[in-house]
Amino acid sequence: MIHINNIFKQFKFADFFLKLYRGDLRNLTAYKFQPQKPIFYPVKNSNMIFKRCSPEHQGINSKHIEQLYKTLINNKYSNTHSILILRNNYIISEGYFKPYNKEYRHFLYSISKTVVGLAVGIAINEGYLSLDDKVKDIFPEHSIKANNPNINDLNIYHLLTMTSGISFNEIGSITTENWIKSFIESDFLFKPGQNFNYNSMNTYILSAIICKKTGMSLVEFLTPRLFEPLGIKDVFWEKCPLNIEKGGWGLSLTSYELAKLGQLFLQNGVWNGQQIIPKIWIDDSVKHHVKTDFNMLCEFYGYQIWSFPIEGAYQFNGMFGQYVLVIPKHNMVIVVTSGNSNIFPEGSTLEILYKFLTDNKLFTNNSLLQNIRSYKRLINTTKHLSTLKKSYYIPDGHIYKIINVLQKIYSSKNLYPQELKYNNNSYKINKNNESILPVILQCTHNNFSEGINKIYLSFNESSYNIKVTEGNMVYSISVGKHDEYLYNTLNFNGEYYKVSSTSMWTINENDEDVLKIFISFIETPNTRILTFIFSQNNITIKLSETPSPIDSIYKIFKFNKIFKFRNTSNFSENILNERFSKIVFPTLYGTLYKTNFTSDVIKH
Repeated sequence: MIHINNIFKQFKFADFFLKLYRGDLRNLTAYKFQPQKPIFYPVKNSNMIFKRCSPEHQGINSKHIEQLYKTLINNKYSNTHSILILRNNYIISEGYFKPYNKEYRHFLYSISKTVVGLAVGIAINEGYLSLDDKVKDIFPEHSIKANNPNINDLNIYHLLTMTSGISFNEIGSITTENWIKSFIESDFLFKPGQNFNYNSMNTYILSAIICKKTGMSLVEFLTPRLFEPLGIKDVFWEKCPLNIEKGGWGLSLTSYELAKLGQLFLQNGVWNGQQIIPKIWIDDSVKHHVKTDFNMLCEFYGYQIWSFPIEGAYQFNGMFGQYVLVIPKHNMVIVVTSGNSNIFPEGSTLEILYKFLTDNKLFTNNSLLQNIRSYKRLINTTKHLSTLKKSYYIPDGHIYKIINVLQKIYSSKNLYPQELKYNNNSYKINKNNESILPVILQCTHNNFSEGINKIYLSFNESSYNIKVTEGNMVYSISVGKHDEYLYNTLNFNGEYYKVSSTSMWTINENDEDVLKIFISFIETPNTRILTFIFSQNNITIKLSETPSPIDSIYKIFKFNKIFKFRNTSNFSENILNERFSKIVFPTLYGTLYKTNFTSDVIKH
């Protein structure tokens, strides 16, 4: 017999999918948007805990580290934002790919889960919880309506190890406001403890449990116990509609702060001589509690922590390429932030790191003779890292090089001819629901636009300025030239994002002038790409972004078995792919607008 709750759940999902298919993104979620994200101010790390030295000082040749950077640079799927490498408690190398830098926190997505796992360990140590505590006893107000007897067996251990069997998952959270109620009243895929099934809502329930049992929010609970001892201040963690930290995602930290978390594990929970996490909890967290259904890079799962295929090693992992690798065998921590399309612990970046760490020629336990030449080359490489790749460009062969050489010549004296041609032009844009904010950020933050309706372009010798109106909001964005980046803070309906922008001119196959603008949301994995194609008094604007929302949609749907995919020739899959592509990679059209742009919009 099908329970009425499950029938409602199927209706909700059907409604969600139809809205997604129609492109009705503004009404995807079952709850109203509430702004959360504040302005992230630069983190100066005044209480530096790690000393710095050359790789040779810690037994690694600089040329091996330089080769790691170059391999990541040349891999078109990696899209790396930062790398920080610790050995023996020393930073032996760190690099930030322009426009990303060490001072801004980065969305971590599922690395947040590892921090929740630490919170559970602290709460158990302080007597608030035990691994055997039953979820139904913690939330009796919802358990009495549960429709499956398996709820009687579900405990904290099952949540920690992703073996709950609950079917209510990340997609389900979009369709309901009360995540706790929907989780407990959900059906089960299997009996608790029987199998592994990765589900971020398990971690959310752990966050809700800590809040209920301690009477504090998750951040309030962790601040004196974890964040303050590690010198991590002003922590931001997104909350659900019930005002509970999302747990499974929503935390933002710098690479340096992530390195502290990795080093804390490496030191068995000891920090500055103080045991802030019980050693037994660290040991239990990294054990292989359950075999996953993923590949060798993450074959086992502990307490909100993945294995890594090196003896004793493990990883914290977040969507779109956020990694912390802890390798006790080499007394190393490696932190990587990225903007790739990987949803789970997979892909080229992890493969590159694995190959690097299993090179038998790489490590020695003794200091090496200082190789000044190799070390200088490494430093020079880290100073010239950039996320801008040719894979982002319109393919145009030699024309790309000619245009940019000419641009550099003209820009040193006067405006480049294409800049003069379109300078101070403003355009009315056809009706749409698009935004400068990347689609992934709109969907994950429930923050949607009224649509782009006007665009103004202004060019000078050193930089560009574009003004974009969305409803009554106007976004004024300073844009750098020649791979130079300029920074702005943009307010999207009360949520503030730091962006950095650069541009390039080119010509397409129809001999039309093309301006590409790259807007990197540097606190996130996401970059918005605007491609302006000029034709007499008209303009065509193609919007795209990295990571690709299309890749994300299909990986999430395939993982949750929402569609049965067979092969790329499958008709229904091709139809869906074409439809989703039009939604997330839209084309807008504009006509030259004669009215002074700045006189008829409200500045924000």
